[in-house]
Amino acid sequence: MRRFPALLLAAQVLCGVTIARAQDFPRVAVYGGNRSWGVPLIERPDGPADTVLLRRMGSGKEAVTVGIAPWWSPGGAMRADVIPMLAATRPGLKVFPYHLVTHWYLAPTFVPQASDRGFPAAWHRAISATQGWLAGAPPGYEVDWARRATADTLASLLCGAVRGMRARGIFLDYLAPAARFEGISTPARDSAVMANMRRLVARLREAGGPGFVIVGNGIGADQLQVDGTMREGFPNDAPELGASFDAVRAWQGGGSSRTHDWLQSGSGTKAPYAPDACQAARFALGTGCLWGTLVSFGPDRDLDVTPFYGTWFYDEFSVTPYPDARADTTGAHAGWLGKPAGPARRLGSGAWMRRFARGAVLVNPTSSPVTVQLGEGWRRIRGVRDRATNDGSSVRSPTLAARDALFLVSKTGTSR
Repeated sequence: MRRFPALLLAAQVLCGVTIARAQDFPRVAVYGGNRSWGVPLIERPDGPADTVLLRRMGSGKEAVTVGIAPWWSPGGAMRADVIPMLAATRPGLKVFPYHLVTHWYLAPTFVPQASDRGFPAAWHRAISATQGWLAGAPPGYEVDWARRATADTLASLLCGAVRGMRARGIFLDYLAPAARFEGISTPARDSAVMANMRRLVARLREAGGPGFVIVGNGIGADQLQVDGTMREGFPNDAPELGASFDAVRAWQGGGSSRTHDWLQSGSGTKAPYAPDACQAARFALGTGCLWGTLVSFGPDRDLDVTPFYGTWFYDEFSVTPYPDARADTTGAHAGWLGKPAGPARRLGSGAWMRRFARGAVLVNPTSSPVTVQLGEGWRRIRGVRDRATNDGSSVRSPTLAARDALFLVSKTGTSR
């Protein structure tokens, strides 16, 4: 929502939290969505899947989110064909059904048509049937998760979607067990919200089975033993968002790092390959590489932006091996940097650097340009979207603009 914000691989789940594992970088995701009738993933309501869009959306990505409707519904109306097609675009791609669990966009007075058997209608009816509207709450917090009947009924709907979609994970937005409301919050109520949301998480894990991933976006979601939380609006210096560079560094360096922690950037972007957009995407992706997070770039789930942001693809997402080192728009060389060769370290210039098996990332979080002394052995990638920055040249002392990053290839094939 706009308002708020190297270990061995293990197959098992411990205490409900996926054990961290060594990842290949960069880790690219899509904070995607669709309208309740399926557009833009399908060409028109009840029409065929947009196979080109699905392929572009999944290629080179580690995770994507989609809406639950119309792909599954407790009323039987569903399109079971599209999500498997998306999941098949890349081996191991995690397709996470997305749902907004605390805020609800339909007014309590709204009455769905009797013929509407879709998931949003079922969700709305469940809130109303259990008297689950939170009277007096500020806009954006209409669902009363302190009410046991409401919480359990909504949890059952989400578990049904997980089973019906055979999902490997789920993204819950705005999962906010620690939100406090003046004039409404009491210790007993706040405790009930936390207990009900913890029960939701436990039920979802049971429904999803071993290895099921839960990502929560909201105040206090990290207290629910989820596998990842999201920080939105990067880079934003507003303290309540926790999305400044320093806040992200503290978030990932404070012992709370999870395998599927997620950084979202690109708020308000309309022209994806304008120079400022390429720089913003590069800065977000570089920051994610420093600390290990998933990174998505797009205009906050704005489905009216064309081309659909789920298809945006930047030079740094996929790069062919040295010596060609060319941006690859097919996604065939995702994870091209390889695994980290050490932790991120701060340089004397104020920039940060992290080395990987086949390259390095430089990040300048300051408000002024900085020059980094590297020495021999480094080369810029050959770009498609931003040829001015990614010109394929050898570099010894590159200068980075304020809030920018630079992805480099090691000429030796390893940067260890």
